[in-house]
Amino acid sequence: MVATSTLCTCATPLPYSVGVRKRKSAPSGRVDNDVRFPRCTLAGIDGHFGSRYIFTMQRLLLTVTAMGMVASTALIPIGSFDDGRGHAVTPASTFFAIWGLVIVLCLIVAALSWRRSATPAYRVAGWPLVIAQLGFSVWLLVAWAQSAWGTVVVFAGILAALVVGLYRLRTQSDVRRNGLVASTLGLYAGWSTAAIWLNLVTNLPARYADAGWMQSLCLVGAGVSALAVIVWIRPGVAYVLAVEWALVGVAIAAARYAAWAPFTITVISAVAVAATFLQVRRSGA
Repeated sequence: MVATSTLCTCATPLPYSVGVRKRKSAPSGRVDNDVRFPRCTLAGIDGHFGSRYIFTMQRLLLTVTAMGMVASTALIPIGSFDDGRGHAVTPASTFFAIWGLVIVLCLIVAALSWRRSATPAYRVAGWPLVIAQLGFSVWLLVAWAQSAWGTVVVFAGILAALVVGLYRLRTQSDVRRNGLVASTLGLYAGWSTAAIWLNLVTNLPARYADAGWMQSLCLVGAGVSALAVIVWIRPGVAYVLAVEWALVGVAIAAARYAAWAPFTITVISAVAVAATFLQVRRSGA
């Protein structure tokens, strides 16, 4: 009888004066016609208590993985494992400086996530960014260990996490007030969209990595991937700038090595990415 009465209490609407104590800190239940339905679900409890601790752990991991990016680049500098393959489509070292900007932005996002005024964008994009930041350090370790296809797999995971983060940010009404978070993910994802294909080229055997047709095929993949993200996710300008930065670097390298087929495809891809982005923005999507 006691158990039955308890279940009925949770399922039956009660007036404010009976069985429900109104507290300022307690999560409010559904109210219909001045009658409150008390919350007896785990979701209500988690929404009031659990999310605070989950967000604290998220912020902690954001900070640790962002610092891990700094530590890993200090131990294993980017480019220290270059084997000389695919140089015709490998941007000059100047273009890889974008990694420094990405790391700085990740550190800033991690630091600002600890503010009491941190907006929902930090919670929405936090976990995908944690995965992407951890993936960066893992990618360097795998490359240092000379696991060719391991780097491609890790890079694919990084890009997938970033795309998920951009997609989740798209659902937030306050994204415009959180340009830092959106720009950080966009810049990281834009560079990764092109870099994963360049990483694929340089991990192929030399006879394929240096073949113009294979380089051209991978550059087509980079262009199509960027267009797909722009049409589906509709990211901000930071994403497009990072993609264009990578494509300009590839075009310069291709022209230097007189690899005219990859050069032509890169230029076409760069124009198509910019035109598609402007069209999506113009349409108000």
